[in-house]
Amino acid sequence: MPQNDKALQSFLIESDENLAQLEQDIVALERAPDDSDCVASAFRAIHTIKGTCGFFGFSHLEALTHLLEDILGAMRDGHLKMDLDAAAALLDGIDEIRVFLKHINNEGNDGKAAPEELMARLHALVPEKSATEPAVVIPEPGVETTTAVTVSEASDDDQPHHENEGESGELDHEEHEAGAELSSTAAPTPTESTVRVDVVLLDKLMNVVGELVLTRNQLLQHAASQNDSQLVNLSQRLNLVTSELQEGLMQTRMQPIRNAWATYPRLLRDLEKKTGKKVNPTLKGGDTELDRSLLEAIRDPLIHLVRNAVDHGIESPEVRLAAGKPEAGSLTLSAYHESGNVTVEISDDGKGLDSKKIVRRAIEAGLLHPDQVDSLTEREKIRYIFQPGFSTAETVNDLSGRGVGLDVVRNNVERIGGSIDIKSTPGQGTTFKLKIPLTLAIVPALIVRCLHQRFAIPQVNLLEVVYVEAEKLDEDIQTVHDALVYRLRGRLLPLVDMRTLMHMGTPDKQHDQFILVLTADQQEFGLLVDDVRDTEEIVVKPLGRLLKDNPCFAGATIMGDGRVALILDVKSTADFAGVTRQDRKLNQQANMDDRTHQPINVAENYLLVRPNEQTGRSAIALSKVSRLEEIRIDSIEYSAGREVIQYRGKILPLIRLGNNISTDDEDNEMIRIVVQPTEFGEVGLVVNDIIDIVSDNTANIERVAQSDGVLGAGILQGHVTDFIDSDALIRHYRDQNNNGGHDEH
Repeated sequence: MPQNDKALQSFLIESDENLAQLEQDIVALERAPDDSDCVASAFRAIHTIKGTCGFFGFSHLEALTHLLEDILGAMRDGHLKMDLDAAAALLDGIDEIRVFLKHINNEGNDGKAAPEELMARLHALVPEKSATEPAVVIPEPGVETTTAVTVSEASDDDQPHHENEGESGELDHEEHEAGAELSSTAAPTPTESTVRVDVVLLDKLMNVVGELVLTRNQLLQHAASQNDSQLVNLSQRLNLVTSELQEGLMQTRMQPIRNAWATYPRLLRDLEKKTGKKVNPTLKGGDTELDRSLLEAIRDPLIHLVRNAVDHGIESPEVRLAAGKPEAGSLTLSAYHESGNVTVEISDDGKGLDSKKIVRRAIEAGLLHPDQVDSLTEREKIRYIFQPGFSTAETVNDLSGRGVGLDVVRNNVERIGGSIDIKSTPGQGTTFKLKIPLTLAIVPALIVRCLHQRFAIPQVNLLEVVYVEAEKLDEDIQTVHDALVYRLRGRLLPLVDMRTLMHMGTPDKQHDQFILVLTADQQEFGLLVDDVRDTEEIVVKPLGRLLKDNPCFAGATIMGDGRVALILDVKSTADFAGVTRQDRKLNQQANMDDRTHQPINVAENYLLVRPNEQTGRSAIALSKVSRLEEIRIDSIEYSAGREVIQYRGKILPLIRLGNNISTDDEDNEMIRIVVQPTEFGEVGLVVNDIIDIVSDNTANIERVAQSDGVLGAGILQGHVTDFIDSDALIRHYRDQNNNGGHDEH
């Protein structure tokens, strides 16, 4: 197709838009056949395509669109009712029109005629009366898109091609005169206030504005170092104008996310036919805007998640009715702004994810070792569906079972700086939550320094900045199994040292340091840097050939002084450094056997307790204690042979420390409980007495005897004290509860 044939290019663009609208209307009519507005909208769309292709002389395409127009005209006049056969034939006709348009785009002509079988199906739907009646254009109450500009011109030029002039021609003439009269007196229509712009031109303008932003940053930095008030004023004015220009141009690239949802009604209809399921879709927040490049990037991941929800999540009508659910499943797609990002959620009310089945498949695929299962939370178990090659489908079909799916979705989302999370409740449904940046061209970032090199950290990944004085580095930053950790408000934060990561030498302990608390894939970790400079809006530039294979960098930017700063890819850095939650779990499991031979330095606040009258003292890490309670003895009940109490509307299992048998309970009306949160829920540790809360930075824990739930012994406040390993104690209790001969209730 000649590149300078702008009229033909406009025809292809507008025809594609009209086909999208036509497809949505037909799918909607299949669900609501009496919707006259949908019939009118569909008729206008196909009439526009037919008239314009006749103007260009595409006779084969015109013959097909004329048939579709006759069918929709019969529906408009009440001679034909929309049903499954009519909808299927019309949708097949739309698919064939797309084939014609593709051929026109590639070859400049419409090629061969439409398949005879399709034409016969369409002819069979046209009532004899409607086939001979002239088509009448339904005037639109208001023009909303620029498509109408070309359509009106094409329709006028197409008048010599009309087979029927009579009544139709008079009506068109009257409408034309009325339109001319209105245009001379009325205010400008939306059509007159809009214009089509080539995306290539927008991208070029965006690159130019990016260079202008870099120049602005350089000028501001230079003006700040000069004692020239006029230069400062001019630079501030330039800063204001550049910001307004940047914001305005970025707005031209924004598109509503409903553009990506336009094909979903047809997609869901086809999925219903293939699976035999019924789905009621709900779309929310369609006006939420996103950069067009990001919109294109998430189009395929969203389609895959929709297919996955229908194929894997929503049950068949029989199963849903047996479970007391409505026959038709619910699929909700919503979009909204949140914390500078666009959040997209895909939710269904299906069967949810079976973590046991996922774990079994992960073990079969070699992705998980059986010994690691108990250390995983429910959320970590279900996230194995994002592993490459993973599938829970029992059979392979054209929808699923090939193992190529959610890992590709996650990679595509993360490639554009987004993230994906999943929540699932068995029997109630699953929700996928995608967080997408508004744009990738110009992003706010925190500039940091490590030795002589500067790096840019996207602010979307930054939670907080922690300042650590040089004299407290050894005290606050510790090493556990060769991994750096920092205790942040009572919890251990994995650390990545920037110097070590970039092979720039050993950590600097002579000067103050900064810890950037970052989040990646729902996991927090700290990045240790030498200095924090400032926040800037940076222009993202692609990496050179030598750095493209480095997983830690997402791009580069030019700073105000002309030097280059590398932009950190936070998610890839976390994976590369091995600080994601799953990697830490595996590392802890691998080092479990070494723990008995290593003394552990203590820098922790502890709760000192006395398990019973016959034993000494025990210490429980205060960071693992949520509450201290005192309850009456008679409130203790039993479940599966174990002691439990009713606590805040839930059942709280009790574990007695140090064989704390209730020999003296009959003499005491109250017992003391240390409530601890665990991945299995809260548990209560029963103790005889609570002594004190202490802090000791000098104690060392040594194993003097093997005992379940005891990490080792040390000296606190001049007394030998057992340090309780709460996680091991609760895990031992859970295993004993499952295998101790009691039936699970």
